[in-house]
Parts: sequence; C-alpha cells; structure tokens
Amino acid sequence: MLNLEKFAAQVGRDIKSLLGITQDTGWRKITSSNLLSGHVLVRRIGNMCYIGFGGGAWDTFSIAQGLRGSQKINVTRLPNGFRSQMAIGGAVTKDGTSIVGQLLLTSATDESWIQIRSLPATEYEYLRTYLLSYPTSDPFPTALPGSAV
Repeated sequence: MLNLEKFAAQVGRDIKSLLGITQDTGWRKITSSNLLSGHVLVRRIGNMCYIGFGGGAWDTFSIAQGLRGSQKINVTRLPNGFRSQMAIGGAVTKDGTSIVGQLLLTSATDESWIQIRSLPATEYEYLRTYLLSYPTSDPFPTALPGSAV
C-alpha cells in the first residue's frame, strides 16, 4: 500500500473513532478438524466478542468420529483480539431439545480454547449451542481469523 493510501486508511479509522463508529470484524468462520460438520463463528464489535456454532445440517454441528466420548474436545483456539479474561460456559444441546454437554471458552491465561466438554459418546450429531457474548480488553485485532462470512 502506498504511503498516501496508508494515511487515508488511518484518517478514515480516526474519523470513525471520533464519530463513535464502532470497529467491527464482521462474522468470521473458523473451521476445525475436530468437527465432522459445521464450524465456529466469531465476531468482535467494539470491545464485545460473540461466538456461535453452525454450518452443518439444519445449522447444527457434529463432532469428528475419533473424538466421540472424549471428556474434553479442543475445537479451536481464539487469537489475540478475541480473548476473554475469564472462563465462560454454556450448554450444548441435542438439536435444541435436551442438554447433552458443555461449551467452554477458557480464559486468556488458559490459552483461549473453545472446548466441548462432558459429551456422551452417543451424542455427537445435530448439536447446538447458544451464542456466547463477552467483553474483551484485548486491542482490536489487526489480523482476522478464518474467513469472512
């Protein structure tokens, strides 16, 4: 990028900041070899981060075969810019009908893993989670994970 283009881009960011226009990564899709189907979606708007799952049949997700019955499945690690200062959890449901496991985002000091925990070996398909939202004190990311949605 030419120096003039860099300057114009920075001026644009400064004007947005002065006008109170919030920075937004847009939704980012992160794939994982530990998912048979589906993907993780992440987004940051200002200092708030959001994590969801979907992309499989009926917008569910499924666990890869070799990991079924594991007590802890590391799905993916969040990069700087999306980390939480504390662990955050939620439910994993079987197609929204009954709770079958736990969703956990570990804290920044515990490497910021998105994990599925306590999932029985028989419950691995058509899984859903609720949207996680949390504040971050990380600087806004300069490099974005995954691909744009």
